[in-house]
Amino acid sequence: MVLKVPVKELPPEEAAKTQVEDEVATSAGQPAMKASAKELFKGPVDKKRVALTFDAGEASEATPRILEALKVAKVKGTFFLTGKWIEENAELTKKIVSEGHSAGNHSYSHVDFTKQTDNEIVYQLSKADELLMSLTKTSMKPIFRPPFGARDGRVLRVAARAGYTSIYWTVDSLDWKQGMKPEQVKNRALAGLTNGAIVLMHCGSSQTAEILPGLIKDIESRGYELVTVPELFEQ
Repeated sequence: MVLKVPVKELPPEEAAKTQVEDEVATSAGQPAMKASAKELFKGPVDKKRVALTFDAGEASEATPRILEALKVAKVKGTFFLTGKWIEENAELTKKIVSEGHSAGNHSYSHVDFTKQTDNEIVYQLSKADELLMSLTKTSMKPIFRPPFGARDGRVLRVAARAGYTSIYWTVDSLDWKQGMKPEQVKNRALAGLTNGAIVLMHCGSSQTAEILPGLIKDIESRGYELVTVPELFEQ
C-alpha cells in the first residue's frame, strides 16, 4: 500500500493565484467540468451529496471487493489511477470504467509533483491518460489528484494548462495508515461527513474493502446521496 506524506493545506490565495479554465467532458458519460488552477476539496454545500474516492497507486488486492460493494449498493465512485497501476491491472481498470465509475489521473509513476519540472508533470499526466485511453477509449481529464497530496501553486497551474483540476479531499479515512483498524477507518469517514464532502480511500486497503458495505449504508441512512466527483460539481 502507498504511504502518504503529511501535507499542509494549500492556502486558498496560492491555489487561486492563477486561474486557467477550460471545459472538458469527463469520463464514462459524466457531467462536464472545467480544468482550473483552483483546487477543489469540497462540493457545493446546498446539496446533501458525498463523493467516495479511491486512490490506486500500487496495491490492488482489495479492489475487486471494493468494486463488488459499490455494485451491490448501486453506487458509483471515483478512482484516481496511476499509469503503472493501469499497466499492472488492465482487467480491473476496464471493469472500473465499464461499471460506470469515474476515472481520474493520479500520475504515471506516483512521484511528488512539487519536485518535478513543468515538463515532467505534463509527461506524468499525459502518460497516464494515454494508457487509460488506449485501454478503454476514456480520458481522465479534467480531474487529477497529486500523488501524496503534494502540490503547490505552480503544480496546479501546470496541471490546469494540461487540462486538469486538482481534486483534494474533505476527509482522509486514514485507511493507508499502518495500525488503523477497519472500524476506525469507518468511524473517521463518518465523522467527517458534511454536504459536499469528498472522502479519501485507497484501492489497496483491506480495511476499506471490509467496511465499505456498512459505510455506504450508514452514509445513505443519514440522507446523503453518493455520487462521483464530476456529479458532485454538476451545475
